[in-house]
Amino acid sequence: DKDRKKKLVTDRFFRTDMDVCLKCNNCGYERTMQEMYRHLSIEVDRHDNYNRKEEEEIRKWKVEDGLKKFFDPQRLDVTCEKCKEGTTATQTLSIASFPKALILQLKRFVVRERKTETGPGQPPSIEMIISKNKDPVLVPPKINLARFDNSVQKQQQKNIQYKLAGIVHHHGSTPSSGHYTADVIRKNEWISFDDWRTSSIQLGQLLEDPADQRTSYLLLYTMENRSSKQKKLQHAWRD
Repeated sequence: DKDRKKKLVTDRFFRTDMDVCLKCNNCGYERTMQEMYRHLSIEVDRHDNYNRKEEEEIRKWKVEDGLKKFFDPQRLDVTCEKCKEGTTATQTLSIASFPKALILQLKRFVVRERKTETGPGQPPSIEMIISKNKDPVLVPPKINLARFDNSVQKQQQKNIQYKLAGIVHHHGSTPSSGHYTADVIRKNEWISFDDWRTSSIQLGQLLEDPADQRTSYLLLYTMENRSSKQKKLQHAWRD
Protein backbone atom coordinates (compact mmCIF):
# COMPACT_ATOMS: atom_id res chain seq x y z
CA ASP A 1 0.00 0.00 0.00
CA LYS A 2 2.89 2.40 0.78
CA ASP A 3 4.47 1.69 -2.62
CA ARG A 4 1.13 2.39 -4.27
CA LYS A 5 0.93 5.79 -2.54
CA LYS A 6 4.34 6.79 -3.87
CA LYS A 7 3.40 5.87 -7.45
CA LEU A 8 0.03 7.63 -7.64
CA VAL A 9 0.28 11.31 -8.50
CA THR A 10 -3.22 11.80 -7.10
CA ASP A 11 -1.99 10.59 -3.70
CA ARG A 12 1.25 12.57 -3.79
CA PHE A 13 -0.59 15.84 -4.28
CA PHE A 14 -4.26 15.49 -3.40
CA ARG A 15 -4.50 12.83 -0.68
CA THR A 16 -6.00 13.88 2.67
CA ASP A 17 -6.20 11.34 5.48
CA MET A 18 -8.98 11.85 8.03
CA ASP A 19 -9.37 10.28 11.45
CA VAL A 20 -13.10 9.57 11.82
CA CYS A 21 -14.10 9.17 15.48
CA LEU A 22 -17.43 7.79 16.67
CA LYS A 23 -18.31 8.39 20.33
CA CYS A 24 -21.27 6.61 21.89
CA ASN A 25 -23.67 9.14 23.40
CA ASN A 26 -24.66 6.61 26.06
CA CYS A 27 -21.42 5.19 27.48
CA GLY A 28 -18.77 7.42 25.89
CA TYR A 29 -16.97 4.56 24.13
CA GLU A 30 -14.88 5.82 21.20
CA ARG A 31 -13.62 4.09 18.09
CA THR A 32 -11.57 5.67 15.33
CA MET A 33 -10.89 4.68 11.75
CA GLN A 34 -8.99 6.47 9.00
CA GLU A 35 -10.53 7.49 5.69
CA MET A 36 -8.87 8.87 2.57
CA TYR A 37 -10.11 11.81 0.49
CA ARG A 38 -8.76 13.23 -2.75
CA HIS A 39 -11.23 16.11 -2.69
CA LEU A 40 -13.69 17.53 -0.20
CA SER A 41 -17.32 18.05 -1.23
CA ILE A 42 -18.79 20.96 0.70
CA GLU A 43 -22.34 22.26 0.98
CA VAL A 44 -23.70 25.31 -0.80
CA ASP A 45 -26.35 26.66 1.52
CA ARG A 46 -27.71 30.05 2.45
CA HIS A 47 -28.05 31.96 5.67
CA ASP A 48 -31.51 32.46 7.12
CA ASN A 49 -31.46 36.20 6.52
CA TYR A 50 -29.94 36.07 3.03
CA ASN A 51 -32.11 37.92 0.54
CA ARG A 52 -31.70 36.55 -2.98
CA LYS A 53 -33.24 39.64 -4.62
CA GLU A 54 -31.36 42.20 -2.58
CA GLU A 55 -28.02 40.35 -2.93
CA GLU A 56 -27.06 41.12 0.64
CA GLU A 57 -23.27 40.86 0.49
CA ILE A 58 -22.84 40.35 4.22
CA ARG A 59 -24.76 37.11 4.41
CA LYS A 60 -23.72 35.39 1.21
CA TRP A 61 -22.55 31.81 1.72
CA LYS A 62 -18.79 31.46 2.04
CA VAL A 63 -16.45 28.57 1.29
CA GLU A 64 -15.49 28.71 4.97
CA ASP A 65 -19.16 28.10 5.86
CA GLY A 66 -19.13 24.94 3.77
CA LEU A 67 -15.89 23.73 5.34
CA LYS A 68 -17.23 24.39 8.83
CA LYS A 69 -20.35 22.38 8.03
CA PHE A 70 -18.20 19.56 6.62
CA PHE A 71 -16.17 19.33 9.85
CA ASP A 72 -19.03 19.98 12.29
CA PRO A 73 -19.77 17.05 14.64
CA GLN A 74 -22.66 14.91 13.40
CA ARG A 75 -25.16 12.84 15.35
CA LEU A 76 -25.56 9.39 13.78
CA ASP A 77 -27.97 6.53 14.45
CA VAL A 78 -25.76 3.56 15.29
CA THR A 79 -25.75 0.83 17.93
CA CYS A 80 -22.77 0.90 20.28
CA GLU A 81 -20.63 -2.22 19.90
CA LYS A 82 -19.58 -2.02 23.56
CA CYS A 83 -22.60 -1.18 25.73
CA LYS A 84 -25.19 -2.39 23.18
CA GLU A 85 -27.64 0.15 24.66
CA GLY A 86 -26.46 3.29 22.93
CA THR A 87 -28.29 3.93 19.68
CA THR A 88 -26.69 7.24 18.70
CA ALA A 89 -23.10 8.41 18.39
CA THR A 90 -21.32 11.69 17.65
CA GLN A 91 -18.97 11.66 14.68
CA THR A 92 -16.01 14.03 14.50
CA LEU A 93 -13.35 14.46 11.82
CA SER A 94 -9.69 15.20 12.44
CA ILE A 95 -7.10 15.72 9.70
CA ALA A 96 -4.27 13.20 10.00
CA SER A 97 -2.32 14.41 6.94
CA PHE A 98 -2.75 17.56 4.88
CA PRO A 99 -2.58 17.53 1.05
CA LYS A 100 -0.13 19.58 -0.99
CA ALA A 101 -3.03 20.59 -3.24
CA LEU A 102 -6.58 20.90 -1.95
CA ILE A 103 -9.57 20.38 -4.25
CA LEU A 104 -12.96 21.60 -3.04
CA GLN A 105 -16.12 20.63 -4.88
CA LEU A 106 -19.10 22.88 -4.28
CA LYS A 107 -22.19 20.68 -4.02
CA ARG A 108 -24.36 22.69 -6.37
CA PHE A 109 -26.35 19.74 -7.72
CA VAL A 110 -29.11 18.64 -5.35
CA VAL A 111 -31.14 15.42 -5.65
CA ARG A 112 -34.76 15.60 -4.50
CA GLU A 113 -37.72 13.24 -4.59
CA ARG A 114 -40.88 14.19 -6.47
CA LYS A 115 -43.98 12.15 -5.69
CA THR A 116 -46.88 11.90 -8.12
CA GLU A 117 -50.26 10.40 -7.25
CA THR A 118 -51.08 7.45 -9.52
CA GLY A 119 -54.68 6.67 -8.54
CA PRO A 120 -56.91 5.48 -5.72
CA GLY A 121 -55.28 2.79 -3.61
CA GLN A 122 -52.06 2.95 -5.60
CA PRO A 123 -48.70 4.05 -4.16
CA PRO A 124 -47.39 7.29 -5.59
CA SER A 125 -44.67 7.15 -8.19
CA ILE A 126 -41.34 8.57 -7.07
CA GLU A 127 -39.05 10.42 -9.43
CA MET A 128 -35.57 11.66 -8.58
CA ILE A 129 -35.08 15.27 -9.66
CA ILE A 130 -31.64 16.90 -9.94
CA SER A 131 -31.59 20.66 -9.62
CA LYS A 132 -28.73 23.15 -9.48
CA ASN A 133 -28.13 25.55 -6.62
CA LYS A 134 -27.04 28.81 -8.25
CA ASP A 135 -26.71 30.79 -5.03
CA PRO A 136 -23.55 32.94 -4.90
CA VAL A 137 -20.55 31.61 -2.98
CA LEU A 138 -17.75 33.85 -1.75
CA VAL A 139 -14.37 32.27 -2.54
CA PRO A 140 -11.44 33.39 -0.35
CA PRO A 141 -7.95 33.90 -1.83
CA LYS A 142 -6.50 31.97 1.13
CA ILE A 143 -7.74 29.28 3.54
CA ASN A 144 -6.27 28.13 6.83
CA LEU A 145 -7.37 24.51 6.84
CA ALA A 146 -6.13 23.85 10.39
CA ARG A 147 -8.88 26.00 11.89
CA PHE A 148 -11.50 23.53 10.66
CA ASP A 149 -9.72 20.55 12.23
CA ASN A 150 -11.33 19.15 15.39
CA SER A 151 -7.94 18.28 16.89
CA VAL A 152 -7.21 21.02 19.44
CA GLN A 153 -3.52 20.16 19.48
CA LYS A 154 -3.21 20.64 15.72
CA GLN A 155 -5.11 23.93 15.86
CA GLN A 156 -2.64 25.27 18.40
CA GLN A 157 0.50 24.07 16.68
CA LYS A 158 -0.18 24.49 12.98
CA ASN A 159 -1.12 27.25 10.58
CA ILE A 160 -1.91 25.33 7.39
CA GLN A 161 -2.39 28.00 4.74
CA TYR A 162 -3.63 27.29 1.23
CA LYS A 163 -3.58 29.79 -1.62
CA LEU A 164 -6.15 29.84 -4.43
CA ALA A 165 -4.67 28.53 -7.70
CA GLY A 166 -7.69 27.82 -9.90
CA ILE A 167 -11.47 27.84 -10.27
CA VAL A 168 -13.60 25.72 -12.61
CA HIS A 169 -17.01 27.20 -13.45
CA HIS A 170 -20.10 25.34 -14.63
CA HIS A 171 -22.52 27.36 -16.73
CA GLY A 172 -25.87 25.60 -17.03
CA SER A 173 -28.69 24.05 -15.04
CA THR A 174 -28.08 20.28 -15.14
CA PRO A 175 -25.04 18.02 -14.58
CA SER A 176 -25.45 16.54 -18.08
CA SER A 177 -25.47 19.85 -19.94
CA GLY A 178 -23.85 23.25 -19.88
CA HIS A 179 -20.41 24.70 -20.45
CA TYR A 180 -17.21 24.73 -18.42
CA THR A 181 -14.70 27.57 -18.11
CA ALA A 182 -11.66 27.94 -15.87
CA ASP A 183 -9.58 30.63 -14.21
CA VAL A 184 -6.01 29.68 -13.22
CA ILE A 185 -2.85 31.40 -12.06
CA ARG A 186 0.21 31.03 -14.28
CA LYS A 187 3.49 32.73 -13.38
CA ASN A 188 1.73 35.11 -10.96
CA GLU A 189 -0.88 36.10 -13.58
CA TRP A 190 -4.54 35.07 -13.51
CA ILE A 191 -5.85 33.85 -16.86
CA SER A 192 -9.41 32.94 -17.89
CA PHE A 193 -9.92 30.01 -20.29
CA ASP A 194 -13.11 29.64 -22.34
CA ASP A 195 -12.55 26.99 -25.02
CA TRP A 196 -9.85 28.48 -27.25
CA ARG A 197 -10.27 32.00 -25.89
CA THR A 198 -7.95 33.27 -23.14
CA SER A 199 -7.78 36.59 -21.34
CA SER A 200 -6.02 38.13 -18.35
CA ILE A 201 -8.04 38.91 -15.25
CA GLN A 202 -7.40 40.42 -11.84
CA LEU A 203 -8.01 38.15 -8.87
CA GLY A 204 -10.10 40.77 -7.09
CA GLN A 205 -12.30 41.18 -10.16
CA LEU A 206 -12.74 37.42 -10.40
CA LEU A 207 -13.73 36.90 -6.76
CA GLU A 208 -16.10 39.89 -6.64
CA ASP A 209 -17.96 39.20 -9.90
CA PRO A 210 -21.58 38.19 -8.99
CA ALA A 211 -21.82 35.95 -12.07
CA ASP A 212 -18.63 34.07 -11.17
CA GLN A 213 -19.88 33.67 -7.59
CA ARG A 214 -22.90 31.76 -8.96
CA THR A 215 -20.99 29.46 -11.34
CA SER A 216 -17.93 28.40 -9.30
CA TYR A 217 -17.91 24.60 -9.03
CA LEU A 218 -14.39 23.29 -8.38
CA LEU A 219 -11.72 25.15 -6.41
CA LEU A 220 -8.00 24.36 -6.38
CA TYR A 221 -5.78 25.56 -3.52
CA THR A 222 -2.05 24.88 -3.07
CA MET A 223 -0.28 24.70 0.27
CA GLU A 224 1.96 27.55 1.37
CA ASN A 225 4.95 27.35 3.73
CA ARG A 226 6.16 24.13 2.14
CA SER A 227 9.62 22.61 2.30
CA SER A 228 11.95 23.18 -0.67
CA LYS A 229 11.32 19.59 -1.81
CA GLN A 230 7.56 20.15 -1.79
CA LYS A 231 7.97 23.37 -3.77
CA LYS A 232 9.95 21.55 -6.46
CA LEU A 233 7.24 18.91 -6.69
CA GLN A 234 4.56 21.56 -7.05
CA HIS A 235 6.41 23.41 -9.81
CA ALA A 236 6.94 20.14 -11.66
CA TRP A 237 3.23 19.36 -11.35
CA ARG A 238 2.19 22.83 -12.59
CA ASP A 239 4.51 22.70 -15.59
